[in-house]
This record gives sequence, C-alpha cells and structure tokens, in this order.
Amino acid sequence: MQIRFTFKNFEPSDHLKKYADSRFRKLSKYVKERENPELQVNLSVDKFRHKAELVLTGKDLHLTANETSEDMYSTVDMVLDKIEAQVRKAREKSKNRGKGPKGARSDKSVRMD
Repeated sequence: MQIRFTFKNFEPSDHLKKYADSRFRKLSKYVKERENPELQVNLSVDKFRHKAELVLTGKDLHLTANETSEDMYSTVDMVLDKIEAQVRKAREKSKNRGKGPKGARSDKSVRMD
C-alpha cells in the first residue's frame, strides 16, 4: 500500500510521522495489493483543532474519513478507526455480492392444505 502524507500549518515531528505510518499500515491487511491501494493522509492544524483527512483509493474502492480533536495523535487514532470500519464494511459487501440476493427463495417445497 502506498501512503502519502501532507502536513499543513505545522512541522511534524519524526515520532508523529513514524506513528502515523505504522498505524495506517494496518489497513493493508484489509485491502489486497492487486487492487493498487493508495492512501492520501492530510494532517493540518487550525488554532487548537488538529484535523485529519484520509482518502483511500483503489480498484473499485474510494473511501474518505475526517476527524478533528485537540491532539494530533488521538486524531490519527480516531480517523483510523473510522476508515477501518468503512474498509471492513466494503470488504464484507464484496464478499456477499456473489451469494445471490437477500431473501431468495429456497428450493424447499411447502405443502398448503
């Protein structure tokens, strides 16, 4: 998975860069490499608000998540939780697509007297 970072209105510490990179690498277990996943991470600071915006794109995949808090580390954790939930939901949807429509009739016959 390719991860690109953009920082706005602040100079990130090396620890923050490593922390964010290690946290976002967790998403690679949900997304297959053949889908060429790409994660754009935008981190910014406006006065006391620390914002994170994620855009995950790949083959048949486009997910976004936004989060704001007073601490950049907690913002990274919260936005990761959001995007992780979206990726899991999309993965489950794609698994269930080939199984037929919900409520499909079964082959059992019912006797009506």
